[in-house]
Amino acid sequence: MKKDVDLRIPLIDELTVDPVPVGSALMVEFDPTSQWYAASMTIAAGWLRTGGTVTYSVNAQPPDSVRTQFRRLGLDVPALEKDERLVIFDGYTVTLGRKSNEKYAAQSLKAADLSITYSREVMQAGPVPELLTIVDNVSTLARFNDERAWIEFLLTRGIPSAFLTKSTTIAGIITGVHPDSVYKQLEAAADGVIDLKLDAASDPPRNLIRIRSMRNIRFDGRWREIKPGENFDITLKPQSTTGRSLYIVRIIFLNTNLLKFFRVRPEFVRFAHFRCSKLMLARRGEHASLPPQRVCALPFAGQ
Repeated sequence: MKKDVDLRIPLIDELTVDPVPVGSALMVEFDPTSQWYAASMTIAAGWLRTGGTVTYSVNAQPPDSVRTQFRRLGLDVPALEKDERLVIFDGYTVTLGRKSNEKYAAQSLKAADLSITYSREVMQAGPVPELLTIVDNVSTLARFNDERAWIEFLLTRGIPSAFLTKSTTIAGIITGVHPDSVYKQLEAAADGVIDLKLDAASDPPRNLIRIRSMRNIRFDGRWREIKPGENFDITLKPQSTTGRSLYIVRIIFLNTNLLKFFRVRPEFVRFAHFRCSKLMLARRGEHASLPPQRVCALPFAGQ
């Protein structure tokens, strides 16, 4: 890899002010109905396009399904695998009780066996800042290990390997299927925690992402909507300026003395009153007991 290549993590680096440094281990807590799997492959494809290398470890989906999606995203998968810029590590076939035909595959998902493999082959590697490792779903480990064993493996092998090899790791874990103590331990060890969910309460439902925490990195912690494209590539939906504009509208309506402070033109103030009046009419039935000023101060959908 050329030293002047600027490797940034698609989607995630778009939510940060500072780039995610090498040596970081990030944890993604995802709703099972979210777009995490598609997002993870979008991230991997973007990293490859900027000159990096990717190890994509599949525990919850067949390796050929991953290859198919990478091809949809426009990657020359055979060439990338031949040059070993893309390594697909099969941790899925063993979950079916079958032997994998993949070049790189787990023979066991027992924490003791994985720990030995990591110690010999992963943690001894030299600095590889161009490497991004993505594990689609570490929750699979809970099916083959007691809780203490697989958590200890992640805390002593999986997460520290990023720092020791000066690479970047992103691992997904399903929300709501493990005890709260599991999430707390992993969140404390990870360098960042990212959430993906499907907001089924909205109409239509929205796929959302946010950074919940990130060590020593400035970031935008608000929920952002993501959308799948025709090839199931995931992009951030552009932020609407409506929420911010309507916030100013409400402030002016509630306290017109701010006119001098903001130096707002009179026609904008008239527009503010007009928008708030429309809002009050729309919400009159929903919030009939509130005075007009309080109705206008209520949050807007999508803000």
